[in-house]
Parts: sequence; structure tokens; C-alpha cells
Amino acid sequence: GREIYVEGSINGRFENGKFVSTRAIFRDVTERKKMEFKLRESEARLRALFDATTEMLILVDEDGNILDLNDAMAASLGGKKEEMIGKNMRDYLPPDIFEKRYAHALKNVKTKKPVQFEDERNGRFFHSTFYPVFDENGEVHRIAAFIKDITEEKKMQIQLKESEERYRSLMETAADGILIVDETLRIISGNKSAARIFGYSKKELSGKPLWEMMPKRLKDNFLKGIKKLNYMNISEFSRRTIEVVGLRKDGKEIPIELSFSMYEINGRRYFTSIIRDASERKKIEEELREREEKYRTIFETSPEVIVLFDRHGHIVDVNDRVRNWLGYTRKELIGKSIEKLPALSQESKKIAMRRFSQRFQKRKISSYDLEFITKSGAVVIGRVRGTVMENSDGRITGVLVMISDITEQKQFEEKLRESEEKLRTITSAAHDAILMMDNDGNISYWNKAAEKMFGYKAEEIIGKNLHMALAPPRFHEAHKKAFKKFRETGKGAAVGKSLELSALRKDGTEFPVELSLSSVKMDGRWHAIGIVRDITERKRAEVELKEAYDKIETLLNAAADGIRIVNRDFKVTALNDMMAELAGVKKSEGVGMLCSDMFGSEDCGTQNCTMMRVLKSGKKIKSRTLRRRFDGKMVPCLHVATPLKDEKGDIVGIIDDFRDITELERVEINLAKAHYKLRQQNEKLKRLNNLQKIFLNVTSHELRTPMAAIKGYADLLTMGTLGDLTDEQKEAISVMRRNIDRLDNLIKDILDISRLESGTLSIQPTKCDLLEIIAEVLATI
Repeated sequence: GREIYVEGSINGRFENGKFVSTRAIFRDVTERKKMEFKLRESEARLRALFDATTEMLILVDEDGNILDLNDAMAASLGGKKEEMIGKNMRDYLPPDIFEKRYAHALKNVKTKKPVQFEDERNGRFFHSTFYPVFDENGEVHRIAAFIKDITEEKKMQIQLKESEERYRSLMETAADGILIVDETLRIISGNKSAARIFGYSKKELSGKPLWEMMPKRLKDNFLKGIKKLNYMNISEFSRRTIEVVGLRKDGKEIPIELSFSMYEINGRRYFTSIIRDASERKKIEEELREREEKYRTIFETSPEVIVLFDRHGHIVDVNDRVRNWLGYTRKELIGKSIEKLPALSQESKKIAMRRFSQRFQKRKISSYDLEFITKSGAVVIGRVRGTVMENSDGRITGVLVMISDITEQKQFEEKLRESEEKLRTITSAAHDAILMMDNDGNISYWNKAAEKMFGYKAEEIIGKNLHMALAPPRFHEAHKKAFKKFRETGKGAAVGKSLELSALRKDGTEFPVELSLSSVKMDGRWHAIGIVRDITERKRAEVELKEAYDKIETLLNAAADGIRIVNRDFKVTALNDMMAELAGVKKSEGVGMLCSDMFGSEDCGTQNCTMMRVLKSGKKIKSRTLRRRFDGKMVPCLHVATPLKDEKGDIVGIIDDFRDITELERVEINLAKAHYKLRQQNEKLKRLNNLQKIFLNVTSHELRTPMAAIKGYADLLTMGTLGDLTDEQKEAISVMRRNIDRLDNLIKDILDISRLESGTLSIQPTKCDLLEIIAEVLATI
């Protein structure tokens, strides 16, 4: 009931032009088919591996001759794979690069250990790993190189395109020979394939003994075997296949497979010999062994994790890279199904199982990322790429998966995304125009502030020549001359500097701008990034500021005081004319001098230094000080030190105000002298005033005593006590009486003046009748 593969031919036999019988010849090709299947599966596995890897692969001998390489490597070296095989690497690499890599290859041969290094070619960076491939004697006879382009920090999928010529199926080109032999083992007839196998013509084969088609040393054993066949009944005979050594016409021995079948015609026995030239099979077996060795070398030395799954999702094999990455041994993983893999999170298992099933639907699955859990519990990210493996019937037998560790790449991408987001936020919110120019001089980036500043929308301006659109025509010629150097070197007169230029708006108006320019190399080509600030208002403010400064400087120079500004480093940053005159220096020389050298004092550099006290307290300090001119002369001054603050309120320096008080001190000395003299004279006046009081007191007492007697006698005469008086006498006494009263009032007034001076009496104004006063005066007169 066992099914086998056969090949056969059917011929009709005719006698006298009439069909007599049919002759059919079949041969068992089951072993050949199995070998074909094994070869195709091996090639499919190798091809799947080559198609899935992202590395550039090349196999060379010790002299650098190319034995095999993939398309990615051929493309990288700029040649065709079919033309490159057999040639030397020196033909495809710059001399300096070849020498460096050849030195690493020699180290690889010498140490018999893998060699890793990084180098650069044509602006791109590569990470290379050279693995030794050993012969049966344990010597390095080939070098397998894995080269990864690390410029973009991505794994590039390298697809191995199988050369149909190099990897064509042996069995598609092989042909078996058929010989009809009689019982004496002489050839009756043979086909072209048999003639080709043994190097004879078909005519030469006819009548030739079969044993002449093999070496003499094998003849006896061969004849003994055939003799046994002759004694067997046909019913007992079964088809036999043996491997023997054949002998070609040219004497060359070749391995062959010989199959016999026996039949009788008219009582005579005949043998049908199916002869297969095993040379190609032996060659295939050797190629298969080499390919298996190549596959195993790639499989074991790949920097990526390679996993083979059967069609049920169980791991058939995995390389040792998994131990370094996840910490699991091959033994711990082989036989595990996807849903039971300890290295996958639950969510990752669901994704992996879904993708695995999709592959059996022959759907194209792009690479995808999964979270893996190391044996120590750390979470890492792997990028998964896979391809199905099919047998000769096109039936999927399994899946080959390659996993790249992209944990660092993911972290880098996240940082890059955050950086780009920040950049977008900054450029969108920036008040300055931010634009980029590509290597052709065209605008490739244009932010919102640029739209507002120049009047162009991004879609209007991107792609246009930057200088033609934004620079006034008078600058175009200079740009053309400088742009060639920038394209080649990324350098120019404006690169790395901030310049004030004129720019052109969409409406044609010119306006002043400040340009900060830098260069950046992208994809091997130089680009320029410019930050443009509209300084129209600043220019206007500068003019106004200069005018204001000139006015302030005029006012300061007109001031009678010396004024200077000192920074926190104790250096003079500004001074007016009077300050220069006071200090005895030229105004231009004073700027930059230490304040202690220009009009310093004995307190400079000590804890009593006014500058130090102001910086510490933050308060204004007034003092009277003696200052030293540049020529050594001392000048007395009134000094006011005021802290100078910035917009944040931080003290950035001090404003010193000095007033020369030389004349003031001279006046003060004279005033002190005059005050002393006045005080002495005042003391004399006080002594005289006391004498005056004494005199007045004595005088008033001495005057009032006789006046009281006169007044009394006048009263007696008026009353007639001393006798009658005439009218004339009475009038005279009346006049005398009024004068006495007047004299008495005068004495009182003198005493009142003394009281007023001593403060014991105050004057209170009061209303009076002016007519009464006049009448009294007239009466007295």
C-alpha cells in the first residue's frame, strides 16, 4: 500500500507492420524525489533566511575573493552579484577601506575568533562582524561577514535573490540512461542518455558487454550477482537498485545507480537496466552539505534572534543569540508553542498568534514590534520579521522568524519624537521666522512667523529659491558666487554668525532683519537653517535711544556733579565730563578703569567700602568723603551711591554722584570763625543787658521816690489844703500833674521793655480810640 514515485516509457512493438505488443519500462524514483524535496526544503530554508535578514552578507576566502554575497551587499558595493562572484573585494572598495577591512580579516584568520568593528564609507557608517568559517582541519578557509548599515538606526531587510543558474534543481536537468541487456549481458539497445552517460554513441553501445561499462576490479562480483538473478524465477524477482562505479569510454570512472528489472520473451530472459549518473547527485550532496554548513554558520552567528516554527506554532529551532538577549537557553524554548512562551507578554502572545495564523493564509505581513520579557523580568522591544517555508508542492511547512532588538532604537525614537514635538511647538510659537534651505537653494521649511513676516503662505513659498524670493536684487550676484562653496562644504561668510541685512516682503517692500545662519548635513547634502528677526522696530528704537542717549549725555555733561557708573566687577563703564575733570583723567581713559584707581578713597577694598555696602544692602548711601585724584591730590566730596538694577531687580552696578565741596568747606571754616566772634560779642551784650536791667531798676526806684512826693504835694495844692490857688496856679499844677503821670508811665514803659527782653511780659494788641490819644497828646503839649 506504500506510494512511490516512478518514471516510465511505453513503446509499441510491430511485426510486418502490424502492432503486436506494448512494452512499458518504469523505474522507481522515490529516493531521487526525496532527495529533491530535501534539497528544495534546504534551499527554501536558506533562501527564507537570506530573504528575511536585514544584514549585508558576504562570504570571502582568505585572499578576499568573493565566494558568495547577497543583493544588499552587491548593491552597497555598486556591482552585480553574478559578475562579482569570483572577483576580489579590492575591485569594489576604495584602497584605504579595503586595507582596513583586510587587516580585520587577517586578524580574524589569525585569532580564529569573530571580529567586530565600525567604519565609514561614502558618508555612511557600517558595523561589521567577521566570523571565521573552518574547514575539516579546523583552519580558517573562509570569512563570513555580516555588515549592518547603522546610519539610519534601522534594520534594513536584505533580500537574497537566488540565482536560477546557481541554485537550479539538479533533478530538472538530470536524465537517466536505459539499456536493454540479454541474458549474456550484452547490450541490445540503449537510449541517448545512456550513451551520454558513458561517452559512447548509441551505435557503439549496441552489442557491447555490460561489464565493460565498469572497472575490471568489479567485473567478477558483478557477474556473480547477475548469475544469481538468472537462477531466480521471474515471479520471485523484485526490482533491485545498486550503486556501482561506471567506466566511461574515456576511462573516467563515474558513480552510477543501477536498477535491474527482468522479463522473458519467447523463453529468453532480458534485463532492463536503468542507469542514473550519480555524479550530479554526489555533487548535489556536496552542495547540500556546504549549504547546510553555510545555513548553520549564518544561523548561529547572526546578530539577530532566528526562530523556526513548525506549522503548528511550536519552536523547532532557535539560535544562541536568544540567550544573550532574553536569557533563555535553546533547551528552554524548543518545543514551546507561542501561547506558552515565557518570553512574551499576554498581549504580545495574542498579536503573535494572530500574525502566525495570517501567514498560513498567505497574506503579506509587514514587520511588527512586540514586547518581550527577559528571564530577569526586564521588558525589551523586538522587531519581528518572518517568512513562510514551503515544500516542493507549495505546502507551508513552517515559519522562519527573525527578531531584532530595537529597545534602544525605540527609546531613541521616543526621544526624537519628543524633540520633534518640542521643535514644532517652539517653531510654531516663535516670534522669529524660522526657515530651511535645501542643497539646491530652495525653501524646504517655513514657520508661521515667517508667513506673517514675509507675507507668503507656506504652500506659496516652499520649493522656491530662497534668495531670489526674499533677498533684494542687489544681493543676488553675491549669493550665486557664495552658494557653490556652501553646497560643497557647508561653509560661508554668513554661516555661524548673526548679520543685519535687508529682506524683501511679498509686496516688494524692503525691511531690516537680523539673520542667524547655521548649516546641517542631511543625507550627505548641506542644508541651511536661518532664524530671521524683523528689526524694524528695534532700528527705530535704536535711533530714538541714540537721540535719548545723546540728550542724557548732554544733560549729564552739563551737571555740576561728577557722575560715573561702576559694574559689579568694580570697573567704570561710563562717566560724564565733570567726573573726568574731578578724577583728573581723560574721559576715554576712564572707561574700564577700576573705581579704586579712578577717584578712590582710603576705604576702597575694606569692609567700609561704599561699593561693597551698597551691593550688600541694596540701599542708597550718602556720605562725606575725601577722594584721591589720579594725580594724587585729595578732594573733599559729598558722595551719593545708588544701586543700579536690571529689569529683574538684580543689582548690576552702582551710580556714583560726587560733588566737590572744597569751596563749601572754606565757607564753613569762615562761618565757624564768624560764629565764634559773634558768640563772644553776644556774651558782652548779655553782660551789658544785665547792667541795663540793674540801671533801670535803680533808676525807676530813684525817680519814683521824688515823683511820689511831688505828686502828693500837687494833690494837696489842688485840693486847697495848703491854701487857695488862683485859676492860673490851678492850671499850672494841672499841667505839672499830667507831666508827672507821663513820666511815671515812661518809667513803666522802660521796665516793660526789660520784661519783654527777659520774656516775662508779652504784648497783647488791643483796639484804642485814636481821637482820645490825639487829645491826650495835645493836652500834654
